[in-house]
Amino acid sequence: GLAEHLKIPKEDIFPVIDGLRLRGYDVVVEQGVEQSRVVLRREPAEGELIILPPITKRSIKFLVLSDLCLGLKSQQSDLLATAYEIGKEEEVFFAMIAGNLVAGKPPPKKEKDYFLTTAEEQIGYAVSMIPKAPFKTYFINGPRELTFKDKDDGKNVGEVIASLRSDLAYCGDLKTTFDIGNKGYKVVLIHGGNATAYTKSHPLQGVEESFQEAVNYAYEHSAPFQLVLLGGINSYIYLPRRLPIASGKFNDFDSVALPSLCRATGSEKARKKRDASPVLGCVIATLEFDRDGNLAQIVFDVRDLTAYHKNDDFLRDLEFVPRLGEEEKSVLEFLKNKPRRRGEISRFLKKFDSYVDELIERLRQYGYQIEFEVAGNAFRLMRNFKKAAQPLDIKKFYVKSVKVAAIADTHLGHENERPDLLAKTYEISEAEKVDFISHSGDVFEGEDAYPGQVRELIFHGADNQRNHGLEVWPKSKIPTIFVRATSHELAFLKKCGHDIVDTFVKMAPLHGLYNLQYLGDHKGIVEKNGIKIELVHPKSGIPYGVTYKLQKRIEHLVEIAAPSDAKIMLCGHLHVAATMIYKGMVAFLVPCLEDQTGYLSEKDLIPYLGMWIFEVFCDGLNNITRLVSKYIPFEPKAKERIIKL
Repeated sequence: GLAEHLKIPKEDIFPVIDGLRLRGYDVVVEQGVEQSRVVLRREPAEGELIILPPITKRSIKFLVLSDLCLGLKSQQSDLLATAYEIGKEEEVFFAMIAGNLVAGKPPPKKEKDYFLTTAEEQIGYAVSMIPKAPFKTYFINGPRELTFKDKDDGKNVGEVIASLRSDLAYCGDLKTTFDIGNKGYKVVLIHGGNATAYTKSHPLQGVEESFQEAVNYAYEHSAPFQLVLLGGINSYIYLPRRLPIASGKFNDFDSVALPSLCRATGSEKARKKRDASPVLGCVIATLEFDRDGNLAQIVFDVRDLTAYHKNDDFLRDLEFVPRLGEEEKSVLEFLKNKPRRRGEISRFLKKFDSYVDELIERLRQYGYQIEFEVAGNAFRLMRNFKKAAQPLDIKKFYVKSVKVAAIADTHLGHENERPDLLAKTYEISEAEKVDFISHSGDVFEGEDAYPGQVRELIFHGADNQRNHGLEVWPKSKIPTIFVRATSHELAFLKKCGHDIVDTFVKMAPLHGLYNLQYLGDHKGIVEKNGIKIELVHPKSGIPYGVTYKLQKRIEHLVEIAAPSDAKIMLCGHLHVAATMIYKGMVAFLVPCLEDQTGYLSEKDLIPYLGMWIFEVFCDGLNNITRLVSKYIPFEPKAKERIIKL
């Protein structure tokens, strides 16, 4: 009807809609049973500039946050302001918050974690502290908001906040779904209820499984999810889809656990659980579409702001009046974070107690509120609550960077090898202009790794497998860095002292392969642009919690690591794809380039065929501050026979 009224073709309606949305008109296309309808849901208010996401763009970018917890003493309002500045700089079309905007009602015996305790205080504070931006923010109530809604006279915190800010939109409790793009690709925003587990990916895997089922519903015909965004985990974890994107794959989607913008409270630290070391930051997701509007790729840009947290972020920064001397300034800094006894200050200054009393009195005369707590026998510097957040200087976060293509487990010599995919990874790496390609072990199939393996080999012996590798390996100017495996290739080394990867790399120049380098073991470190990356090929099988191995290795490395050691880990062997940021490190499980073998099939293990393309940025302190990654899955060859009767 609208196309006829405007006298334009139906396909030209979408650019018209986008033009209205970019001017702030909330116009959507609603799918009906027989035909679609164009609906105006809201006009822009006077003086309001809200850019709504267009539906015909080839690339739609949005900012995702979670767990602001405004009202907790551990909140990070300056990091929240920084996240919105990042969103503006990246020109996102909208933002999402996966719940827990406010601190919620204080539980018994945890009141000390809060500086605002009532719903009214927290609502007013959130309305004033969530930054205003030229894009709309959609959010859901998390478990903390719902603590005020649990009685008949309770408040719907999200609803009230949205009623006071036209650029904020309340979208329900705990879960909502967004349709993005002109074909309405579904993105699910959900809060996991602050669930913690020994393996950090466990709650995310549980959410994935709750959405996966083999049921063809008779009355519901919704499109499949393409992306699940989960708050409440307080870490960044990305579990990618197993297969290339296709509209008919209902149970294959990308899942992301979101970092938070609130540090662990004193109560949480006392419990000594893994949620006491949250990752602070935000995620920018980009949905890329082809010319026909089909979803082609999802890129995740994670900003890790953990290193830039502030203690007592809720309080105003300490300001020095012009008349202060250096000694007086040092005492104020000494009192800034906690009360101090007279004797502590005396020892700090190396002066008598009477001098301390005189100095404290001078500071009071300068306008500083310093109270003496009789119970603690200590002086406390009183500071007012912060009324405005200050974004940090984003430029200092990105001093150096490196871009990598990560592959592993090619298993050349096995009947299910995929040299065609190996060639494809190099084509992609060339197009992406990576600095180097990493290979995290099991370059070759080896032999005697498991019973019956010999019958699955198409090349027997180290020489034949190596020569086969030299024939099929793609020629490229991009350096490729290898480690050796702890299983398949190790068999040759144990039986006769032959390191097949070493001889492969040494003979490569004779076959026109000039940029292959070997780290000499099952693990090693490569450095590029001042950033160190560890390649490793461990032993043992796949745990149920996908990130368990990464976590254990990170915890071990953090315990013994020097500040100059590698903070990026590329782990092969498991034939699984995942990535996480944890304790200041970035870790990847690198997928394989080999179809499912009989050995894996008997164990009901389905491998991930694919590769990672990622770019890491570091600040001047060697902290990882940004990770841009995309997972590229490949289609396995169909194998199972079907007998039709």
